[in-house]
Amino acid sequence: MKHIRLFLSVPGRLLPMVAVLMGLLSSPELSAQTLGEPLHYSIRYDKGHYFYHNGVDMNVVDLNVEWPEVLGSSAAKPLQKFLADNLFHVSADNYDDAKAAFLLSQGEPVTRLDTLPEPSRYCYTDCSLRLLYYKPDQYATFSFSRFVSPEKMSSQKGDTLSMFLTYDIQEQRILLFNDIIQKSNIFTSFDVPEAFLTLLANNATSAIPEEAYSIGLMDACMLGNDVFFKCFYEDDSGMYEFFSFLDRNSIGALVKNNAKKLYKRTKVKPSAEKVYFPDTFEGESISMHTDATPSENGPMYKGGVAAVQKFLSENLKYPENDWAKGVQGKVVASLVIDKKGDIAKINVLSPVSPTIDREAVRTLRLISGFTPASRLGEPVPSCLLVNVAFTIRGE
Repeated sequence: MKHIRLFLSVPGRLLPMVAVLMGLLSSPELSAQTLGEPLHYSIRYDKGHYFYHNGVDMNVVDLNVEWPEVLGSSAAKPLQKFLADNLFHVSADNYDDAKAAFLLSQGEPVTRLDTLPEPSRYCYTDCSLRLLYYKPDQYATFSFSRFVSPEKMSSQKGDTLSMFLTYDIQEQRILLFNDIIQKSNIFTSFDVPEAFLTLLANNATSAIPEEAYSIGLMDACMLGNDVFFKCFYEDDSGMYEFFSFLDRNSIGALVKNNAKKLYKRTKVKPSAEKVYFPDTFEGESISMHTDATPSENGPMYKGGVAAVQKFLSENLKYPENDWAKGVQGKVVASLVIDKKGDIAKINVLSPVSPTIDREAVRTLRLISGFTPASRLGEPVPSCLLVNVAFTIRGE
C-alpha cells in the first residue's frame, strides 16, 4: 500500500490539496477500520445509459443514482422500498433488485441494431437520485426525479415526478413536504401570505426579476439548520424554478413537530442491525484477500501507483462551494473491479459532503485499464479501497 500526495495549485488563492490512498481490501489497516466491522454508511453511485426494444418501440433509459444502502448502521429498508416504488415503480428493498426489475420492464436489451426504429417510436426515461445532505445518525435528505418523455407513436405513457425527501434515520421515517411544513400556518403566522413569499424571494439562491408577478411554493426539505424550499416565479416569458434557504428559527411556526424533533434530538440510539460489505458480485465471490495465498493475484493498474497519481492530479477538481466554505475531509470509496478489469461498482463508505463525494466518484469513474484479479489463473471480481482526502492549506 502506498501513500500519494497530490498538490493542485490554484494561483492567487488558497491551495486545495488532494491526498490519495489506495490499497487492496486485504490490507489489515483498511480491513479492520472499514470492512471487518459492520458498515455505518454506504451510498451506491450508479450511472448508466441503456437501450431496450419493446415491440416496435425503442426505450432509451438514463440512470444517475446515489442510492442509500446503509445509513447510521441500518440498511434503511423503508427508504429503499419507497425509492424503488416511486423512482422505478417496482417492489424491492435493495438497489440491485429494483434496478433489475425496472430495466426488465423496459423490454429486451439492445445488443445489435440492424436498422434504426422510427424516431416517433422512441421513449426517453431519465431517473435521478441525489444526496443533498447527511447528518450522521440523524437524517439524510435526497432529491429524486423521474421523467418519461414518449414520442408521439410510442406506446409508453409520459410521466413527470420531482421531489425532495428527508429520511429520519433514528425513527426510519420518511418526511415529505407535508410532513415538514404546516402550510395552513402560512396564513396565520404572517400578516399576509405575500409576506412569506417575499421572504422566500429575498433568500433565493438566484435573483428574482422585478418583472415577476407571482411566486409559488412547490416543495421543501431539511438541510442543516435551514429549510430548503423549491419555488417558482412567473413573468411574461413563462414560469421558472428557484430555490430558497430559510433559517428554521425564522419560520418556527411553519415547521411541523416531526421535523423539529430532528433539529432538537441530542441522543442517538445505536442501531441493532449489522450490515456488512457484500462478499459477492454477480453471483461470484469477490477476491478480498489477494495477498493471502499464492493462488490469487490482485487487480493491477497499468503504470502502477504513479499512473494513478498522474491521472487523479489531472482530473480531480475541488468543488468551488466546498472550497469557499472551507469544507475538507477524506472520502473513503470502495471499487468493485469486474472480471474484465472495469470498475463495475462504486460505494462511498465514509463521506465528506455530497459535492465532494460526487467529485471523488466522478473522477474514479474515469479510471480504466485495470488488469483483473485472478484465482488459479482465472479472472475474478475484486475490491479496492480508495481514500481521497480534500484539504485546503495556506499558500
